[in-house]
Amino acid sequence: MSRFVKFVAFGILFILFGSEKTQLTKGIEISTPVQIIACIVGALLIFAGLYGFYIGMRQVFIRHKKHLKKLDEREQKRRPTNLNV
Repeated sequence: MSRFVKFVAFGILFILFGSEKTQLTKGIEISTPVQIIACIVGALLIFAGLYGFYIGMRQVFIRHKKHLKKLDEREQKRRPTNLNV
């Protein structure tokens, strides 16, 4: 999970590097195409981080759902609900 946070953090840094009015690039002259590319790369890194986090959480949810299903099946085997007496 921490790698997704790193993706988002680097994405924010790239966007700050690409924007004109930040302390990060105060003494450096950067051409406009480099700024545009830095902002695009930053946005892609943020998107990759958030999408990776989404995929990871979905896998955890699916695994948890399967675990609950197994627990229900075990409970049904222990106590059958169909008692025809």
